[in-house]
Amino acid sequence: MTSQITLTNTGSDAETLSSFSPPTYFSLNTTGITGTACTTGLILAKDASCNINLVYTNGAVTPNATAPVTVNYSYTVLGVSKTASSSVGLTYQTVQSLASLTVSPATISFATPVLNNAYDSSVQTIIISNNSDTTATNLDEILSGNDSALFSITKNNTCTATLAAGDSCSMDIQFGPLASSTAAGTKTARLGLSYNNAATAVNNNTPITAQAVSAQSAIITTALTGNNGFTGAGTSGSPYSVSQNATPAPTITITISNSGTVPATDFYITPSSLGNWTLVNNNCGTSGSGVTLNATSGACTFGLQLATATAGAQNYALSNIAMDWVDQDSPTGQTTQYMSGSIYAEVNAVTPPPSASIAVSVVYSSWDNSQTGGTQADPLLLHYIGNNLPMAFINLTYTNTGNGAANNFTSTLATLPNGWSLRTHGCNATTLAANNGTCTDQYKFIAPQDIHATGTEFNNGNVKLSWNDDTPHESQVLTLPVGTAGLGGYNTANVIYNAVYLDMFVSSAAHNGQFSTVAGGNDAIANADILCTGDAQNTLVGTSYKALLVAESSTPTLANSRYACTTQACTVGESYNWVLQSNLRYSSLTNYNQIIGMTNASSIFPSGADINKIFVDSAKYIWTGLATIDATSQAQGYYNWMTTYPGFTDGPQISPITPTTRGNCNNWTSNTAYDNLHPDFLAAGNSGRGNQSGYNAFALSSQGCNDNGNKHYLLCVQQPSAD
Repeated sequence: MTSQITLTNTGSDAETLSSFSPPTYFSLNTTGITGTACTTGLILAKDASCNINLVYTNGAVTPNATAPVTVNYSYTVLGVSKTASSSVGLTYQTVQSLASLTVSPATISFATPVLNNAYDSSVQTIIISNNSDTTATNLDEILSGNDSALFSITKNNTCTATLAAGDSCSMDIQFGPLASSTAAGTKTARLGLSYNNAATAVNNNTPITAQAVSAQSAIITTALTGNNGFTGAGTSGSPYSVSQNATPAPTITITISNSGTVPATDFYITPSSLGNWTLVNNNCGTSGSGVTLNATSGACTFGLQLATATAGAQNYALSNIAMDWVDQDSPTGQTTQYMSGSIYAEVNAVTPPPSASIAVSVVYSSWDNSQTGGTQADPLLLHYIGNNLPMAFINLTYTNTGNGAANNFTSTLATLPNGWSLRTHGCNATTLAANNGTCTDQYKFIAPQDIHATGTEFNNGNVKLSWNDDTPHESQVLTLPVGTAGLGGYNTANVIYNAVYLDMFVSSAAHNGQFSTVAGGNDAIANADILCTGDAQNTLVGTSYKALLVAESSTPTLANSRYACTTQACTVGESYNWVLQSNLRYSSLTNYNQIIGMTNASSIFPSGADINKIFVDSAKYIWTGLATIDATSQAQGYYNWMTTYPGFTDGPQISPITPTTRGNCNNWTSNTAYDNLHPDFLAAGNSGRGNQSGYNAFALSSQGCNDNGNKHYLLCVQQPSAD
């Protein structure tokens, strides 16, 4: 601590300063002195002055004490030099230093009022400064007063527990959030600071003032404000009323209003259930897309539209509709409020005018009474009949199951499939009476010239239906029903699939294996065909049959040769004058038209064909001449569907020869025990039998060609034309 002192010569003579004697804890210097500095040797004239700094250098606590500071000087009187001194007493004491903190602003006032909605708040920032030369430690802030609980101190700022001398820091005082129970009005508190090295325990009781305001809520009401299409008042005693199937559908309008003094923002409605009602024309917002209902008179509308297909009470509880919004009292979202009341509505049943309803039934018939099939997997099988005769019929019967007559009922024909034509048009501008009035159209099928012709499927696109029951029905699509087992009507996706088949039968008469002279001449194959066509079982005029016999001549003709395969692979094109068609179904003529199987591209039955169905008498044998499936035949190069050793009578023979390889009675020209060229071998013919399955029914064993109990039958196969 430094003080500047002034020395003045109050004597009558000039004085020369010789020395200074400060007491303990003090020193003297002339640093920064203004005016004349007091220095040793300085001569002060009478009434002159000089200045010098007196510095207190004691830093330790020292009790109150007194000591002199002395100035020594000399002067001359009448030529005589004299010395003298002057002293001034100093009183001094060293005490403990104190810190001093101030708060800015001196009064903490919150300019923005805070709503008592438990959400809003206001913040004021204050500055605390240490204007002393002592550090304040263990700094703490204390709120006091009646409303101090409504305020809080935010610590996430620059103030810490220590504030150095000359430094300052900031902190936030927050007012709110205020509970809804907080009364409106002025709220006060005081901020005190507690710290070490303070003059008192708590300093700077800074006043705090703020205003609390009561938060307001939107007041939401609902009302039914209009209807379109209803009669009645909509009450339980007088419900809204509308006729069944009314057009347009009737609609109720509902208005939602805000009569409160604050707006309802982000307002929206959410129906949890609507029943037979539909939300329409909604201007009241949806979740994520709310609207604002202004204070005092804000409003929105939405509609509820009733589906009137079902007669009876169609009441609706409005409590199924929730309302949500944000207002001053609920800044984070109003607790969901549900609408109240009910809509009472009645749909009155209306008796519809009489109307027709058309159902169709399908019956298949054919000359052999085959009535099954019709699907893609199991087609309707049509037995081929020559001479341009119908093979099958489809009867489409239309029944009116409605309660009104179908007037001018007409089935209109489009282009019919290949082979089909209309036989009788019973449904042409006729009236189908209500409740099961009927009419029937019949279509016939005549096989195309090409037995493999495609596009013969009858489908619903071939027929269109029209009628009038006070409402015109034009070109209605025919829907084919799924059939009942045994009664026809089968189809796949409204298409009746069909397939043509040929038949075969076992001849009525047995033969000894020599066919060359049966009908004259030596043409055994041609003669056997004549026997088949003329058999009593062939009852259809113009239908031809050929015998399933194989023979190979060195000079083959259609009259003396016939075979299916010449190699084990039996590729397409190996056959000659063969009796089976490729890729075609065959049935048994005499065994209830059962399907035997379907040939492949090489015109033979693959394994699995149910061959024995051709036999009515399973004990019968049939001549075929086909190679048997035994090791001996295969060792000599003969396989299924190949001709066994032909036994040419007009050319060289294959050697060695065994009786089992000579299996076609010398090309069906011999019925003797020996042939002319090889008298040492029997004339034999390969045959099948009805008690065998698969290929064995065609070629089981070799039998002698003679009249001694070895007569066998022919297998007669239908041909697709009369040629």
